[in-house]
Amino acid sequence: MSAPETLCRKAAARARRARLLGDDQGAAEEPGGVVDRRAHARPQRQAGDDEWRGYWLKYPLEELFADAAPEQPPVSLELHTDDGPVTVRTVDGRVRVSPGAAQDPDAVVTGRPEDVIELLKGTIDVRGARRRGVQVEGDAETVARVRPRV
Repeated sequence: MSAPETLCRKAAARARRARLLGDDQGAAEEPGGVVDRRAHARPQRQAGDDEWRGYWLKYPLEELFADAAPEQPPVSLELHTDDGPVTVRTVDGRVRVSPGAAQDPDAVVTGRPEDVIELLKGTIDVRGARRRGVQVEGDAETVARVRPRV
């Protein structure tokens, strides 16, 4: 199992545990056990037995992904998974993630979290993602700029 998959599975497990323990506010725990209090203000959504929050992508993307073409001008993506939008930007060869909509994004990606992650990892291409129901609006080629570090 790859590192991004492991981190995403751990985040989902934390959410299930919080739900079972009655923490319906769903604080996001950062590495080192620090709780992100901003998470309390976000609405919860559940899909089946699991719940997902787009901002959980922050740590896996920032720590394990990079700009595949850092010599090119920066790009921004707006990701929509089960809850509100998340902005992904390339900055000096790195990836930065922030909650909320992007101003003038190069591409907007909407779909199930697992399919959006597979697209970002490069496991599936845009055509394969679209077959899974992922919508990509704007410059689809910019999605390939955000890739796992090698």
